[in-house]
Amino acid sequence: MSFDLYVWHEPMPITVDRALLVCQSLAAGDDTVVQPDPRNLALLDDLLVGFPDPDDPDDDEIDDLVWSVSPDVNEHRLILCVGWSRADDFSRAVFALAQKHGLTCFDPQRNEVHNPSMS
Repeated sequence: MSFDLYVWHEPMPITVDRALLVCQSLAAGDDTVVQPDPRNLALLDDLLVGFPDPDDPDDDEIDDLVWSVSPDVNEHRLILCVGWSRADDFSRAVFALAQKHGLTCFDPQRNEVHNPSMS
């Protein structure tokens, strides 16, 4: 079992109930519940700086891999799965990057939605 986070764009802050519905749809393969946004791919690029790509690690990165499976990413959303031993550090990094990129992040383990600041 892995620690999972879901990231996508919402035009307004959302509730946990809305996040649960979106998360269930995304987990079932239905990306149409959210709009495509290039910031999803930009967030992944930033994230891979601190958490190397499991599909293409350098020799010196092997011990730093946190992923339980490769990130599942497209222009609609990110589904990120890591081992529980790194969940706290990883989630803090993802929450910060989601905020930076103006994206919503949902933690289904804790039923916490992290909405970006609206300016």
